[in-house]
Amino acid sequence: MIFMFPGQGSQSVGMGKDFFQAYGIVREVFELADRKLGFSISQICFEGPEDTLKETAHAQLGIFVLSYAIFKLLQSQGISPSHVMGHSLGELTAYVAADVLDFETGLDVVRLRSQAMAVACAANPGAMAAVLGGTRAVIDTVIAECDASESVWIANYNSPLQIVLSGDAEKLRQVSEALKQQGVRRVVPLPVSGAFHSPFMALAADQFRQDLEAINFRPAQIPVVLNRTALAETEPNKLKENLPLQVISQVNWVDSLGQFNDPGNQFLECGPGKVLSGLLKSCLDQAVCENVSTVERYLAFLEQRKGSVG
Repeated sequence: MIFMFPGQGSQSVGMGKDFFQAYGIVREVFELADRKLGFSISQICFEGPEDTLKETAHAQLGIFVLSYAIFKLLQSQGISPSHVMGHSLGELTAYVAADVLDFETGLDVVRLRSQAMAVACAANPGAMAAVLGGTRAVIDTVIAECDASESVWIANYNSPLQIVLSGDAEKLRQVSEALKQQGVRRVVPLPVSGAFHSPFMALAADQFRQDLEAINFRPAQIPVVLNRTALAETEPNKLKENLPLQVISQVNWVDSLGQFNDPGNQFLECGPGKVLSGLLKSCLDQAVCENVSTVERYLAFLEQRKGSVG
């Protein structure tokens, strides 16, 4: 079974509250995070307000904490993955699930990453947009025709039906209009603070690399499928080297899922929302995917698993 951990954008007010109330192991993870961070990320997740939860630092920390808490809950039931993977931010959850970093160090790394990205966004403002229904070939052609190859890039190759662009706001607007003229179904501007997963994040990558120098990375106990290379990795130095590069590189989600294109593979989305479950269906139509974003879904998964084993 392949575990998938979601990234920023999957957050919603109230996320994780049902798990917190029902399971001591989840409470322990949230309470440790609150103590470590020096503020109540649990309260922000459970009560909001939405504007506070949507702030990059809070969203990333909240998603990371809840995703890891659900992973620990599954682990306590003897449910372990063959591989782990995470979308953008979710890759850090995958690192901790694979014991590359412990949870408290993971919190530090998530915070350092979000801080570095915030500084880069302020220094080099940009924008992002989701292209729905346009092929990669069409997008590449339009970017070239708009003379935007040095200012607009594919940031996320999420599915054959969803590709996210990142870069200079004005050039991105021109590319978006040209794509619509080419018959692309929809191009949707994203409510983000910068041009993530593009060269616009070079300042963040440099700072993040320096921040990670003193942090010890362990060999992965579970292979981690990296966004940047779409390959499984366990070697600690390569895993450490990957994180700053990931900030400026494309999320190759389609290619990452592609190596598991076997009807026998099962996927489990661990964390808030169901974004990755939806993308998986667009990428691998025969894949079996479960989602454990709520206690109700978690219990249904356990019941289904018990039935299939029995």
